[in-house]
Amino acid sequence: MNDKFILMNKEKALLLYMEKYIFPALPKNETSIKIKLNDEVYKMIENTIRANVNKGNIRNKYINEIKVNIMMIDFLIGNIYSKELIIKKRYLSTLRIITDIKNITYSLGNNNES
Repeated sequence: MNDKFILMNKEKALLLYMEKYIFPALPKNETSIKIKLNDEVYKMIENTIRANVNKGNIRNKYINEIKVNIMMIDFLIGNIYSKELIIKKRYLSTLRIITDIKNITYSLGNNNES
């Protein structure tokens, strides 16, 4: 149960970091990426809540959905960085948080399968 709170705290930290540093750095013509990135972060949080509530195969489904959300966030952040819309320091900080979330999610998935 404690891992779930750690995961939720990391996801909240990612959301707050993006709202403070990533989203304001995006120009108006990149609003589609901003909207998609924001949606993926909120979907990830929603799937974490759903995984906490459910058990068994349904829980596995939501853990897999969290993994998909993480991959999409990683892709979108990489796309933003490749367009040189954010600086390297912010890119690496975001990746560090995403990596922490990914590690916790994969450990939850492995514990759930056991």
